[in-house]
Amino acid sequence: MALSLGPGLLPACRKSIRRAFIRYMDERRWKMEAFDPEEFHHYWRSYVIFETELFDELPKSLRADAQFSSMLAQLINETVSGVMEEPPSEDLIAEIEWMQEKLDTQYQYACRSEATYVHSLLTGRLK
Repeated sequence: MALSLGPGLLPACRKSIRRAFIRYMDERRWKMEAFDPEEFHHYWRSYVIFETELFDELPKSLRADAQFSSMLAQLINETVSGVMEEPPSEDLIAEIEWMQEKLDTQYQYACRSEATYVHSLLTGRLK
């Protein structure tokens, strides 16, 4: 199925899922209990339709294909897992630790994207 997407569409799908997931979780302050897979699917779909050109690049026949929907669900799961498993860099961890010590906070983070969110939050508090 991935081959029928054509060159560039599979990476574009992954990229859109990644960006939408990070934004979705940022909006929920990275509270995992706030994650709803069905809600995220609708969020991603809205993101793709209104904020990218990806939707227009996917043939209508492919969008309606059950096999494509199944492949897309698998791609979403793989991409979300990849985001959640990506560790923060040592530099990012060091900066967060320094800011937390300075601000006397104890934010927790489990992956690079969540650490980036915490870093942004702390940076805003330091200004």
